[in-house]
Amino acid sequence: MGKRRGGRSTAAPSPAAMQQHGGSLGARALEHLPVWAAAAALPPAAWGLGELFVDPTNVMSTGLYGAGALAVGGALTGVAWHAARARGQMVRVLATAGTSAAAVWELVASLAGPFQAPYWQIWAGGSIAVCGSWSIKRALRGQGSDTLGDEEGILTAITAGRGRWGRPVVEGSTVRVPVHMSEGTPAVVQAGREDLEARISARLPGGLHPGAITVTRDPQVAHLGEVTIATVDHLRTSTPWPGTSRPGGSIADPIVVGVYADGRPMQLLLPGAESPEPRPVLHLLTGGASGSGKSVFGRLITAEVSDRHDVELIVIDPTKGIQTIAPIEHRIDWPVWDADPTKAKAKSKDALAGIYRAGLAKANWLGEHGYDQWLPGCGLPFTVVQIEELATLASSAQALKDLLATCRSGGIGILGSLQRPTWDNIDTSARNNFGGAACFGTRDEAETGHVLPDEAIDAGAAPHQWGLTMPGAFYYAGPGVEQGRWAIPARTFDAQREQLAALPPTRRGLCSVTAEAIGAPYAAWAAQHGVGLRESVTGGGQPPSVIGPRPGNWPTRTTPPAGPPVGDVPATRSDLTTGNYEEGLAAMWEQLTSDIDADVDPDGPDPVVDMIPPETGESAPDIDAPLGADEDPPTPDLRLAGGNGAARVRGHIVGLARAGAVEFAPGDLADLLTALGRSASWLSKQLNVLIERGWLTAVGNTRNRVYLIHTHEVLSDDTDES
Repeated sequence: MGKRRGGRSTAAPSPAAMQQHGGSLGARALEHLPVWAAAAALPPAAWGLGELFVDPTNVMSTGLYGAGALAVGGALTGVAWHAARARGQMVRVLATAGTSAAAVWELVASLAGPFQAPYWQIWAGGSIAVCGSWSIKRALRGQGSDTLGDEEGILTAITAGRGRWGRPVVEGSTVRVPVHMSEGTPAVVQAGREDLEARISARLPGGLHPGAITVTRDPQVAHLGEVTIATVDHLRTSTPWPGTSRPGGSIADPIVVGVYADGRPMQLLLPGAESPEPRPVLHLLTGGASGSGKSVFGRLITAEVSDRHDVELIVIDPTKGIQTIAPIEHRIDWPVWDADPTKAKAKSKDALAGIYRAGLAKANWLGEHGYDQWLPGCGLPFTVVQIEELATLASSAQALKDLLATCRSGGIGILGSLQRPTWDNIDTSARNNFGGAACFGTRDEAETGHVLPDEAIDAGAAPHQWGLTMPGAFYYAGPGVEQGRWAIPARTFDAQREQLAALPPTRRGLCSVTAEAIGAPYAAWAAQHGVGLRESVTGGGQPPSVIGPRPGNWPTRTTPPAGPPVGDVPATRSDLTTGNYEEGLAAMWEQLTSDIDADVDPDGPDPVVDMIPPETGESAPDIDAPLGADEDPPTPDLRLAGGNGAARVRGHIVGLARAGAVEFAPGDLADLLTALGRSASWLSKQLNVLIERGWLTAVGNTRNRVYLIHTHEVLSDDTDES
């Protein structure tokens, strides 16, 4: 019977395989000989050098020999350091330390005699230590099922491939290698992708999954690119949905819908931005064969969007009735559907015409108030419109292009879905007006080309390779994600209908600007369902609220909304999700980041990310003082003195929360750690305590960890303590 190890099945070895394995063991044993042979050659070499160049009666000659030997030893040490740069930190340290130690011993032993005490004892002990370290490193190379294992062999295979390669960077289970493409286009490098994939796969205990290697061109320098190798297949199984990512947050924050193949979260940014990098409003075209997972993708977006306080959500389905949106209809501000297909299509077209008018109205409102595009706190909610089978609703290609252009200016994001975005379903020029594309499994490469841009396909994006065998797997290319990741596949969370149905209702209705521009179609539905208007978002991004009756047919909400007030962050995050969000997210990341490079120090400092505001000269935040109504949030001060270390860490987190920070990396607390005189492992323990307390959530692996700050819990808990 075959056994499973690390998620991969292995069969019982055949006699031929065992014979081959025995041969490989012999070959592996021979690999240990060179370093031991080199160590054994040191004493004879030292004796020979002493006989040739050392003359006790000629001080000058002996001195020149010593200086020359030192120079040669230093040069060899430098060569070892440089030559091992692509072989990992451990290999580089062993090579450099071994070479320098051998050079020093060789010089001293040649002057004093290699067989005199204590020089032969030093040689024996040092040889055992250095050569033994090499043997242990080689013996353990390749052990484990999901780690990089034969790191040196992988990097050797990389540098033997096509193109001129830079220094590989190992990040957990992912290897990123810069490549110089001056001698050819990305297609030339891409042509060697499968060959490189096969060579590296042969060096890993479990091999590589098809499509593990992607090639991308640098968006700023034409002759540069990057090859990404994902050695662990995170798409093998779907990840359970941990719940919505930012309950009560802003729609300007990323929405999380799944996981990339390399273990990173798959995030979308819907609104545009002016800084630090300008970005337009996202119009997203989702394509893929029936059964490829588009509906779950749409529901996840609905769940995420409906949890944000500064957004209004419209979902239009002209073909499937309530089937797709049934589990989550109670969170949609205006669901447009009908059991009768004819009526559903008519309602959907009326709604689309109204949304076009709303785009004009919102664009005018934003212009009158001094905005070039929608921004958080501008006074209006952002509008998200999800449309199933978009091609059946657009009366013409020009009408669709006008809709997209107008809505982009007015702070309305159109997320359209259809099975086959071919030229006979949707005009090519209209399709190109979508800034982003999500492509699920397709039947062939031609269908893939109708959804994804050429840059993603040239880099290796191939959703047709899995077809319908991996529902939920997709590629995303568009704003908010760097082009280098367009060819890395992702997979949506496994969100069950029961989970979505158990979410609390968040229906708030549309704001007055949107509702009055849409007119009768929305007014009739709102009157039927007792949904009132909500006022615009004011006060720099405060949550919207339901207001009373307005002239015309606008009704008043007859019953208060269930659960916490709309847009307010509840006392506990579990009020907005089924189960516990923090536990679900932590479990997800434990699963995704369980395979960390063995050379990474778990207690080592993380890279510093500039997230903490600069020092302003203010005093450290007083964690016992509540924030006054007219008081500006203090800027965190790292120059702390006195007091308990754990309390000062808590005080710093409170200061970050009051200053409006939503996340930080451990490296951001480097100055605080230095001031406290504590280790990184001590800080990790303190942050774990705050995670258990509900203040923080840790995401990412050891090297890329980020802590999310739960502002409501931090400030309310701090107020309770005071």
